[in-house]
Amino acid sequence: GQSEFNRATRARRQPGSLFKPLVYLAAFEARAREITPSTLVDDEPVAIPASGGDWSPHNIDGQFHGPVTIRRALEQSLNVPAALIAQGVGLGYVTRVAHAVGISSSLAPVPSLALGTSEVTLLEMTTAFATIANGGLRVWPTTVADSGALALQPLPAPSRVVSAESAFLVTHVLRGVMSRGTASASARWDLQEVTAGKTGTTDGLRDAWFIGYTPDLVVGVWVGADDARPIALTGADIALPIWADVMQTALRRSPTPTSMFTVPPGIVMAPVDSDTGRRACEGDPAIREA
Repeated sequence: GQSEFNRATRARRQPGSLFKPLVYLAAFEARAREITPSTLVDDEPVAIPASGGDWSPHNIDGQFHGPVTIRRALEQSLNVPAALIAQGVGLGYVTRVAHAVGISSSLAPVPSLALGTSEVTLLEMTTAFATIANGGLRVWPTTVADSGALALQPLPAPSRVVSAESAFLVTHVLRGVMSRGTASASARWDLQEVTAGKTGTTDGLRDAWFIGYTPDLVVGVWVGADDARPIALTGADIALPIWADVMQTALRRSPTPTSMFTVPPGIVMAPVDSDTGRRACEGDPAIREA
């Protein structure tokens, strides 16, 4: 009501931890036979060479948790594992995958890229998550007029940009974000069983994000101030409730809401000990499916 500036399509802001799923997507894509959600990665003090000196990422809670599975690292949005995974697969490769799935803004190939320090738009990030939700098939966003008619010319056909297996693994872990991780508050709205999603919060609490999806619908939310002053709220605090309100309404209106994500033929599910990343026995209290 106060400005015609479209913040969803034109405002570029740091996505923070919202970018981490793209890092793990690149890892699953680059090293499909080596890296799975149960792969262990160290969460410990580390110095990563960067221009101007070494860079040492820390977690938001100020703690290090030792070896953790990729599943736990993404569910709890740990910073060090994401940074190390990005270094392992290469920042150039992470950038290429991010651009392939929907990011059009320039991404600086610096170590902190893994933590979402390159500025992007909400539409770009939502498009990228839509590609993951769509099993690795990228679709091009368009607009719809009030009458319901398409306002743009016909769009390119969907194209496969990452494997269905890699996309599914990210979705599978992001479902854990909803039930056990940073978005577990989604239980208040009874959405944790039918959605996958990720919170995002930038340094200084300047930007709060949440993007979540069902197999049919992706909804993205960004909350922030135009002058980038701190809003003192995290993605889980303010963006998640907005997303939940919209998603609940959409699901009520959907005639055939889909609650299941299709498992691609190349994926084999197995019980895994969430502490060790190894195959688990039935009845193990730390069991997770990965």
